Amino acid sequence: MALLGFCGGLLHVCNHALFKSLLFLAAGAVLHATGTRDSDQLGGLIKTMPVTGRCFLTGSVAIAGLPPLNGFVSEFLIYYAGFLGLALPGMDMLLAMAALLALATIGGLASACFTKAVGMIFLGEPRRHWPQPLVEAGVSMRLSMVLLALGCVMIGLWPEPVIAFVAAGVGELAGGTGVAMAALDSTAAHLGLAARLCMGVVLAVFLLRRLLYRNKPVA
Repeated sequence: MALLGFCGGLLHVCNHALFKSLLFLAAGAVLHATGTRDSDQLGGLIKTMPVTGRCFLTGSVAIAGLPPLNGFVSEFLIYYAGFLGLALPGMDMLLAMAALLALATIGGLASACFTKAVGMIFLGEPRRHWPQPLVEAGVSMRLSMVLLALGCVMIGLWPEPVIAFVAAGVGELAGGTGVAMAALDSTAAHLGLAARLCMGVVLAVFLLRRLLYRNKPVA
């Protein structure tokens, strides 16, 4: 339990460094292009700022802890540790239950928050007329966002080496035995497989949608 919890927590700190930096850069790109922080005046920006919009969406999915991105991997390890803690006696079980409830609440609030943010800022139609056409962020800003988004995707799809690297720093919590480390390696392998299957389903649905709507007449 300790090994899973500390690995998940340490990995979650690293993941926050990725997707929060990505979200802040995307917000800065929007501010640079529009000159306003008022999200009520925005809308439909993904049409004129596609790279920024897709990178912000990637960061939003990651920070909400949804598969198959990196936030899901670290949160799953913490959840797993919490569920193992439910088998402990007395106050330890209550603390594990409180941690699970807190994590579930935070995840739900994050999903609601960023669903609203993506919908208001990037989807739909513009809510005001801009005196000049909006343009995408500069090359350096886009490159930074794309690299961070790729980091979120890569850790989500191939978490095994990252979890192994993090576990090396907290391996002493396993008590010097290889049983806990073997269980962690197995968990990482199953997480990676599940994430890749999830990404395959997402890509299949996307390609099927493109195929079905390819020859559909525009009304």
